[in-house]
Amino acid sequence: MDIQELLRPAALGWLFRGYLHNLRGPLQAALMQVELLENRLDHLRLAEEDRKILKESLERLKGHHYRLINLLMAAEEDLSSEEEGPWSLKEFLEKEIAFWEADLAFKHRVKKVLNLEDLHLYFPRRRLRAGLCALLGALVPALGEKEGELEAELRARREGAELCLRWRPMELSPEADRLAAAREILSPEAEVSLGPGEIHVIFSHGTS
Repeated sequence: MDIQELLRPAALGWLFRGYLHNLRGPLQAALMQVELLENRLDHLRLAEEDRKILKESLERLKGHHYRLINLLMAAEEDLSSEEEGPWSLKEFLEKEIAFWEADLAFKHRVKKVLNLEDLHLYFPRRRLRAGLCALLGALVPALGEKEGELEAELRARREGAELCLRWRPMELSPEADRLAAAREILSPEAEVSLGPGEIHVIFSHGTS
């Protein structure tokens, strides 16, 4: 890829925070309109069955809006936060998997099995998100191509926590550069190891 092809992606990356802000505003305005309509629902002349259907539809629409707004707010926080927590590692993993579902093959063709204890971990926020992003990025493209399965298990250890990512088919290999990036980003607070069909991450710092 030459310099001319890189200019546009580089500009989008530079402006990404502004894009997030500009998207969040209209979504919040749309959510407000949905809530106003919901508040007026009891005053509209509707058959009871129609009122029930409309109310359920508005609830689903509100849920979609809240999910999108929360994702955008989380992305904005990731770009600026230097705090060290403690963070809910379960919540971070769930959000990271939702983030990677922008890859539609991963979203629709890969079965996800999550078995996550709700552990709170002390870790620099931006590095934690970047490390988890690199870990999943090492697996997502290959899993989407093969209609695979991803299992994430998080459990407490005597000191810290252990995350295990397992995948099927087992013969798939994680993308080496992204896995190496995850190791570097998460070190020294966590150790990343690769085995047949699985990645283990041992977080040695304390949990709460």
